[in-house]
Amino acid sequence: MQLKKTVCLGVLGIAVALAGCAQQAKNICDVKSPCQKISTDGYVQKTDSFLVLLDSSETMGDMCAGQKKFDIAKKLLCCMNVTMPDLKFTGGLRSFGRGHGLFSINATTLEYGMTDYTRPGLEGGLASIGFPFGNTPLSHVISAAQEDLKSVQGKMALIIVSDGKATDEGAVTAAEAIKRTYGERLCIYTVLVGNDPAGLQTMKKIASAGGCGFMVTAGRLSSAEGMAGFVKEVFLAKKAAKAPAPVAEKIVLSSIMFDLDSALIKPEYALILDEVAAILKKHSYRQIVIEGHTCALASDAYNMDLSKRRAAATKEYLVGKGISDAGLVTKGYGESRPVADNAAEASRKLNRRVEFLVLQ
Repeated sequence: MQLKKTVCLGVLGIAVALAGCAQQAKNICDVKSPCQKISTDGYVQKTDSFLVLLDSSETMGDMCAGQKKFDIAKKLLCCMNVTMPDLKFTGGLRSFGRGHGLFSINATTLEYGMTDYTRPGLEGGLASIGFPFGNTPLSHVISAAQEDLKSVQGKMALIIVSDGKATDEGAVTAAEAIKRTYGERLCIYTVLVGNDPAGLQTMKKIASAGGCGFMVTAGRLSSAEGMAGFVKEVFLAKKAAKAPAPVAEKIVLSSIMFDLDSALIKPEYALILDEVAAILKKHSYRQIVIEGHTCALASDAYNMDLSKRRAAATKEYLVGKGISDAGLVTKGYGESRPVADNAAEASRKLNRRVEFLVLQ
């Protein structure tokens, strides 16, 4: 078995924040974490199932910023587990590289799932992986994941956490194959632990094969905020913006006026309404609100009734000209919305009117 060296990624905020972690793998999540469950306010679920592939091979035992890369990877997944929103997912965790014997190759184990996701379940799966050793059968584990995902429905996320230092060939080809199998249902996300140049290129290409995923470094996820952003991108989508409110255009026909205490449309104003009818026939609209108004003479109650009768008379005229009754609504406002002073008759007659509110 060939030992491989790696250059470490130096920034690991979670590793610092979790400095109180016990070194035993089984206790790696049993600490107070800065990570917090994210809210789904403003978001909708976009991923129904996920499978994490965790590299537990020999090279993940190399030191990085004073810790084993394998411990860094597990702490990141502990943080992801805490950060996950309270939604229903099918989840799974598969390790690769350890095997059950000294000379095992292409070893991979489904540690958890595929099952209804729970935080304790995923944490237990992480705790079951004791220490890193063995080769890195990256193409083999991706092919195994293809079988794991056959049992789940909906949109899926494949999350690969590794240093990218595969000991077999064809990892990118395997990623392309699993993408062909599941198509738009599957996105592939890779998390690079360390910054080995060849591993970086491998992890980038695997993520690119997924089409809708991306590669991210462990350092980018080393803060609670960074992990929250990652979880949102993988599992959630922003809610669609509400449709804009209907556009309302008010057409004021001040020249259509009524005699005092009258709802009759004068013949001299009929031509104007004919023009309105012709315009409405040529243009689409959702609704026309016909608003009736009065001057301030007489009581409020009487004027309210009079304004309604004026609106109704206008509607009746337009319907007679071929405008659909279904799109016309009448409202009366009485004397409450004057456009002129009610002190003199010359201005009062301007308040005895109808207006049109056009909703597009």
